[in-house]
Amino acid sequence: MQLWALYFFLALIRLAQSNHGLRPRTVHGTSIRTRASTAVVRFLAIVTLVAALASAQSTVVTDDGSRDDGKMLRQSSATIPTITVTTPADDPYAFNGMPASINAGTYKIKYINNSNIPHNFKIRGSSTAGFKATPICSNCTKTITVTFKRYLNGVLSPNRLYVCEPHKTFMKGTVTINPAI
Repeated sequence: MQLWALYFFLALIRLAQSNHGLRPRTVHGTSIRTRASTAVVRFLAIVTLVAALASAQSTVVTDDGSRDDGKMLRQSSATIPTITVTTPADDPYAFNGMPASINAGTYKIKYINNSNIPHNFKIRGSSTAGFKATPICSNCTKTITVTFKRYLNGVLSPNRLYVCEPHKTFMKGTVTINPAI
């Protein structure tokens, strides 16, 4: 809800409950203000609430489909694309093979460490707790499955940092998440 609408709505509620220091006229023991004014104030409060909800609906930032969980969940395990990331023996502090950008969706990331130095591959998926990481190892191959969306907790966040946890200050990169196809 928009902040202005909330303040206006609360002011209308307060107006409906107060007499502004005036002594209300009564007919048969019931305040005229209570019967007529309260109905108007209630009507205005409802109109304000509807307008605020309509305004909030129209100002929501939308994406071109990458927030649709249904598109990503329909992939079977046989059709999940695989991204192969390697650390070569002749360049033991590099990640090779991770593209600069990918489409939103679910991927298998196969990490191959061909060096004698222990590394892992860690990247953020689609939620706050969505970090996925391979175990730290040397001369090994590990695979993780990660779902990427352009939004994290409702906020547009298309860039994901990936790191090697033991060497995170210099062994890292960024991938951009494009809209789902």
